[in-house]
Amino acid sequence: MSVYGIYCNHTLSVIEFVEGQPRFLRSDNLMSPPVPMDSRKQLAIGRHAGVTLFSLDDEGQLTGESTPVRLKGTNFRAVHYSPRFDRLYMAATLEP
Repeated sequence: MSVYGIYCNHTLSVIEFVEGQPRFLRSDNLMSPPVPMDSRKQLAIGRHAGVTLFSLDDEGQLTGESTPVRLKGTNFRAVHYSPRFDRLYMAATLEP
């Protein structure tokens, strides 16, 4: 069983119960809503200075593995995935 929470302070929290024991995953500084990329089995979230791709298992649950894609001096406020073209599109603001 997994319990997900996305809070107003831009934090994604996940509590999973594995064999009765809780396992906790927390990710701060989120700038966009989570966007599922079904064909890649990943969840993309825009953050300060990049995008983080969270791996999903066959049932769509978070595996706990993530890949940060960093671009210094940017904030990603909108992320969109196109299943037709298998592309992730991002709107970013540049910081001086």
